[in-house]
Amino acid sequence: MKFVSVRDAKATLSVTIEDSQKQKVVITRHGKPVCILVGCEGYEIEDVLTLADPGFWEMIAERRKVGRTHSLASVRERFARKDAAAARKRRAKSKKAR
Repeated sequence: MKFVSVRDAKATLSVTIEDSQKQKVVITRHGKPVCILVGCEGYEIEDVLTLADPGFWEMIAERRKVGRTHSLASVRERFARKDAAAARKRRAKSKKAR
C-alpha cells in the first residue's frame, strides 16, 4: 500500500493512477487518509459499479445470513441435469413431429 499526499497526487496524477493498478494508493490530507485509490483497469464498467455499490454488499451479507449456500459443483450438476432434461424433451418433440 502506498501513501501519497493530495498535493503529490495532483502533481503526479498519471503516475498515481498507474501505481493504483498495482497496489492500493491512500491519499492523505495533512497526514490523515481521505480516500483510497484502487485500480480497475481490465474490469467491465458494470462490474466496477456493482463492486462499488454498498447496497450490493448489504444484499450479499443478508443472503449469507440465510445460510443456504450452494457449492459451484452442486450448481453445475443441477444445471447439467436441467440441460439434459431439456435436450430429451427436444428430441421427443422432434420424433413426434416426424
